[in-house]
Amino acid sequence: MGRTRRLERTKKPVLVKIEEIHVPKKDYPPTHQFPPISPRFEELKRHMKKHGQLVPVFLDRDKILIQGHYRLWAWQELGETFVKALIVLDEKEIAEYFI
Repeated sequence: MGRTRRLERTKKPVLVKIEEIHVPKKDYPPTHQFPPISPRFEELKRHMKKHGQLVPVFLDRDKILIQGHYRLWAWQELGETFVKALIVLDEKEIAEYFI
């Protein structure tokens, strides 16, 4: 498998192919079910189906998922192939997004 190009840090969300995003195994749901089965997850899917993806997921420059696991999984469950993402250098930048 070839190495993918590193992404540049972004101030606005960009579209990233879901299949190119790496989710570390340690970050899978505790039940090891994919997708996670819960009423909250189903509610998130309903909300995203009605309103779209309002909050981006956060990736590092190597397309490793830092935050937004359930948003990513819900969007993928809805049949989407691209997700809105912000490329950040560290978790401090994630906090700045929400201020």
